[in-house]
Amino acid sequence: MSIKYVDLNALSHFKEKMDASNNYSTTEQLIGKWIDGKPIYRKVLQVTTSSSLNKFNNIYNGNIKDVISLDFQYLSEGEGYPENFQDFKFYVRDGILKERHTQAYYSNHQLTVIVKYTKTTD
Repeated sequence: MSIKYVDLNALSHFKEKMDASNNYSTTEQLIGKWIDGKPIYRKVLQVTTSSSLNKFNNIYNGNIKDVISLDFQYLSEGEGYPENFQDFKFYVRDGILKERHTQAYYSNHQLTVIVKYTKTTD
C-alpha cells in the first residue's frame, strides 16, 4: 500500500495560469502525458467540507496514483479565497483524494479543487 502526501508549497512551481484556451470541467479530462509517459488527467471537484476536524475526509475516488498539481479555492459567505491556507491538507491513499482542515471555521463550506494526476489503472 502506497501512501502519498501532497505538500502544496512544493507543488507551487507546477502551477499553470488558467486562460480561456483551457477547458476546465467536473468531468475527468485527459490533458497530456507525464514524464514517465503515463497519461495526465484533470478534474474540477466541487465539494462541501466536512464538519470533522483533523480527520481526512474522502473527496474523490479517482484511482489516483500521483498528484501532479493541486489548486483550490475556499468559498465562504460568497467570497472566494485562493489556496494560501495552511489549515488545509490534501492526501492520497488507495487512489482516493482526501481533504483535512484544522479549524472549525472551514467546516461545511464549498471547496473547489482542480487536481491533475496520474492513475493507478494506466
